[in-house]
Amino acid sequence: MLSAHPLLDLMKAPLLGIGAAGVVYAIAARTGRMPPRGRIVLVGLLGTVAAVGGWLVFLVSLHIYFPHVRDAIPLAARLESFSFMAGGAFIALFITLFLTRNSRNMALASSTIAAGASCMVFAAVSGIAQPFTLAYELSRVVVTMLAGGLLAAVGIRFANRPDSFPLLSIPALGFSVVVPIFGALSAILPFADWVTATRQQNSFALHPLQLVFVSELVVMLTFALAGAGVDRQNALRVASENTRLRELTDNMFEALLIHRKGVIVEINQVCSKLFGWPAEVLVGSPIDRFLPGLATIDRADLEGPHAGETTIMTAGGESIPVETLSQMISFGGNKAQVTALRDIRSRRAAEEKIRFLAHHDALTKLPNRLLLQEALAREIAAIRAGGPGLAIFYIDLDRFKSVNDTLGHQIGDKLLQMAVARILSNIRDIDLLCRIGGDEFVLLQPRVENPEIAGSLATRINHAISQPYQIDGHAVNIGASIGIALGPQDGTEADKLIGKADVALYRAKADGRNRHYFFRPGMDTVLRRRRVLEQELSAAIEHEDLTINYQPVVTADCQLVGFEALLRWTSPTRGSISPDEFIPIAEEAGLIVKLGAWVLDAACQQAVSWGGRYWVAVNVSPRQLTEEDFPRLVAETMARAGLAAHLLELEVTEGVLLHDNAQALKALAELKHLGLRISLDDFGTGYSGLSSLHHYPFDKVKIDRSFIARIADGDRARAIVAAVLAMSRQLGLTVTAEGIETATEFTVMRDSGCDLMQGNFLSPPICDNDLDLYIKAQGCRDAAHA
Repeated sequence: MLSAHPLLDLMKAPLLGIGAAGVVYAIAARTGRMPPRGRIVLVGLLGTVAAVGGWLVFLVSLHIYFPHVRDAIPLAARLESFSFMAGGAFIALFITLFLTRNSRNMALASSTIAAGASCMVFAAVSGIAQPFTLAYELSRVVVTMLAGGLLAAVGIRFANRPDSFPLLSIPALGFSVVVPIFGALSAILPFADWVTATRQQNSFALHPLQLVFVSELVVMLTFALAGAGVDRQNALRVASENTRLRELTDNMFEALLIHRKGVIVEINQVCSKLFGWPAEVLVGSPIDRFLPGLATIDRADLEGPHAGETTIMTAGGESIPVETLSQMISFGGNKAQVTALRDIRSRRAAEEKIRFLAHHDALTKLPNRLLLQEALAREIAAIRAGGPGLAIFYIDLDRFKSVNDTLGHQIGDKLLQMAVARILSNIRDIDLLCRIGGDEFVLLQPRVENPEIAGSLATRINHAISQPYQIDGHAVNIGASIGIALGPQDGTEADKLIGKADVALYRAKADGRNRHYFFRPGMDTVLRRRRVLEQELSAAIEHEDLTINYQPVVTADCQLVGFEALLRWTSPTRGSISPDEFIPIAEEAGLIVKLGAWVLDAACQQAVSWGGRYWVAVNVSPRQLTEEDFPRLVAETMARAGLAAHLLELEVTEGVLLHDNAQALKALAELKHLGLRISLDDFGTGYSGLSSLHHYPFDKVKIDRSFIARIADGDRARAIVAAVLAMSRQLGLTVTAEGIETATEFTVMRDSGCDLMQGNFLSPPICDNDLDLYIKAQGCRDAAHA
C-alpha cells in the first residue's frame, strides 16, 4: 500500500523516535544519584515521554501509509492504543532502572518496547477497520518485532555501560519504536483480503489483537530465554574466573577482599586466616564491622590506587594494625574495590624496637643519655619553679675492665646486667638510672631535700655492688666509685651538674675506689690535670716522645746478668710524671696496648746491642696478655730485632691472674713455647698467691718491695721471705728481690740465698745514653775481681 512519498515525510517518524529516545536517555542518565522514591516518580515521567513520542511516531507513520484515515481513529481505540505504548515503556524503564542489569532482564525490557509499539499500531487500526476484520501478514509482524527488540537491546546495552555511547544507543532506541510501527503498518493486507479473512473460521483472524499479543509473548519469551542463556554462560564464565582468581589469591602473601557499597563480596584464604572468621561469615557482611577505617574509602570512586593504614577486628577481639592498598576494579560486571591487607604487627614491633633503642641501651635496657637529658631538664625546670632539689650520681664500676679483658665480653655483659639489677633494687620508682658508657652510669635522684638522702643511697649502692658475683663458675669481685652533684647547690644546668658529678667520681677513684664523694669546689683541678695528661700521653706515644731506663739485675755476688726496662715520661707542660700516675691513665684510655708494643720493640733493639751478654725484662699489662695476637707480636718483635728468645723475660703481675683465665693461660703457654722466660712480678701482694705458681708456667718470682722494706723491722718479715725462697727452690724457680734500698736489705737477702737482686742500693735505673758507660765500668770491675 505504500507508494512514493516525499523524503521529508519518511524522515519525520525516525526523527521523532530518536528525539524522544534522546530526551529519555538524558534524564535517565541522572537517576543513579537519586533515591529509590525519586526514581519511581521519574519512571512515570519518562514512560509518559516515551509513550507520547511513540504515539507521535505512529501518527506520522499512519499518515504515510494511510493518508486519509488518521482522524478516523475512534477515541476508545486511541486510548487503548496509547495504553499499549505507555505500558511497554513503563515496564521497560522499571526493569532497566530497578532490576538487576543482567541479559535476561535487558532482553525482557527490549522486547517489551517492541511489543508495546506493535500492539499500539494494531489497536488503533483495528478501531478504524470495524466492523470489518483487520487482515495482516503475521510473519512480517514477527520479523519487525524481533528487529525492534534487537535494536532496543543494543540501545539499552550501550546506555548501561560505564563509558556509554549516546551516539549509538539513542538512534538504536529511537529505531526500536519506528521499526515495529513501520513493520506493523506494512503487514496490513489490502481491503480485498479483509473479506477473505472474514470468511475464514479462524478465531485468531477474527481477533487480530489476540494473535498479535500471543506473538508478542512468544517473542518476549524467546528474548528472555536467550537472555537467560547468556546469563548462564556469563555466570559459568565468572564462576570459572572466580575459581582461578581464588586459587591465585589464596596463594598470595597478602590478604585480599573485594567490597562494593559497604559490603564484602569476596575474600581469599589469607584474609580469612587474618580475621579469624570463615569466608561464610565475612562475605556479605558490612565492611565497617571488621574494617571500620575502610568504610569511607569504600564509598568513594577511587581514581587510582589508595594506600593507607588502619586496624581490623579479629574473631578473638584483637585489634591488628594493617597496611591497605585499594583499587577500583570491575567484578562480576560491576564496579567494586579490591583491597590488599598486610599485617604490619612485626613492622610496628620493629619500629617500636628502633624507637626504644634510640632512647635505651641495648644490653641493660636502661635509658640512654638522650632520655637522661630530657628527664634532667624537667627536674631542673621544677627546681627553678621552687620545687625540691635533686642529686646526680656518676657511677663507675671498679675493676670491670679487668674482668672484661680477662674473662671475656660474655662474662662482662652478664656482670653489667647483674650490677644494674642490684642498683635498681636500691632506688625508687621515680629515680632514673641511665647507662652512658661501657661501665659508666648516671643516676638521677629527684626530690632530694638534703645531702644525707643522696649519701645514704650511695652507701647502699656501694655495698650492693661490692658483694661477690658468681658468673658461669667464676667468682668475681668489683666495686663502684660514685661521684655526686646536687642541684641547685652545685648548679642548675644539666651539663654542668653531670660534669661536676664526674669530677667527684674521679676523686673517688683516685682515693682508693669503691667509695662515694660529693662534689666540692677545687675537685675539678685534679680532673683537668688527668685529661691534659691523657691528651699529652697520647701525643707522646704517637711521636715516640717517651724514654726507657734500664735497672741492672745482679747476682748475690754482684755479677750483672740483665736489666729491667722501666718506662719514663716527661710531660712538656708538667715535667716528669711518675709511672704510677701515667700507666693507669694509659690503661683507662685504651693506650696501653700500643704503648706496651713500643716498649717491647725498643727493649729488644737495645738488648741486641749487648751482644748476648745480658737479658732484658719487660713488664706486660693485663690488657696486652689478653690480646689474642700478643704471642705472635712478641715473636715478630724478637725476629725483627734479631734477639734470641732466652734473652727476653716478660714480667706479669698477679692482677693478670685475678681469675682462672683460659686466655691468659693459653697466651703464657704460647710465650713459654717461644723459649723466653716468664716472671711473676710483685709476688705476695696480688689476688692469687700460691695458686698462681701451680697453674701458670713461671720461671721466676719477684718478691715485692713491700716485704723487702720490712726485713729490718723484725723476724716476721724475714720468715716470710725465707718461706718464699724455700718454696721457690722446691719448685725450681729463680727468685729476684726487688727494691733493695739499703745495705742491710742486701746483706739479709744475700745471706738468705736469694738468686738475684735489684734496687737503688745496687744501681738506680740508667738512661740509655749512660748504659754503655755502666756496662763498661761493670766489665772493668769484674776483671779487677778476677
